[in-house]
Amino acid sequence: MISLHDSSLFVTELNGVFYNDPSTEMNFHSLNSGKQQLKVIKLMKLGNSEVKKPVFEGLIDLAENRTTQGVIDPMNQFKVINLLPIEQKSENNSGRSHFWIPDARRIEKNQQPITNQQGMNNNQFDGMLENLKGINNESDRYQSAIGLVSISTISCNQLAEMMLTFQDEDYRVRLADRGQNFVSDPQNFDIVFNALRYPSSVRRLHRRTN
Repeated sequence: MISLHDSSLFVTELNGVFYNDPSTEMNFHSLNSGKQQLKVIKLMKLGNSEVKKPVFEGLIDLAENRTTQGVIDPMNQFKVINLLPIEQKSENNSGRSHFWIPDARRIEKNQQPITNQQGMNNNQFDGMLENLKGINNESDRYQSAIGLVSISTISCNQLAEMMLTFQDEDYRVRLADRGQNFVSDPQNFDIVFNALRYPSSVRRLHRRTN
């Protein structure tokens, strides 16, 4: 798994293969251990135009029999933040997987053209999201986020997008836990698990929702 330190959208090129679907996090599966050639391009808005800014290009080294979780830090360096044993899927009684690997690309963005009982329209939600991103202190951002969730019409996909604005995993889990009581489509709550980074976080949130 790879992400940017500021949770921005990006695309990548890995070992000559392009991954052009913009995401705030990307998971790569079935890679061999050892050296991998990685290029990361950050997507930025400049007026009405999209700017592609290369933020990393070089070799990364994947450990054997481990899931590597890395971030491109503010100095545009690849930094390993966690190494986890490769775990197998194991379905629990509710159908969710304890060891399911989260994938932010499963979060369906900009799917709400108008506000109705199923969620807030894209323009209004995008404005809300930008306001959250403008709050630098994550504790303050969390307090603002839970206030918005509790008084707004937020879908599970939108809740997951709000979770992605946090670098601290604990805030992501806590926001998901709080949001489960307010989302407009609780039947789709499994989507928020994709906004988490670690299988341990999936298990932690699963315990809170059962």
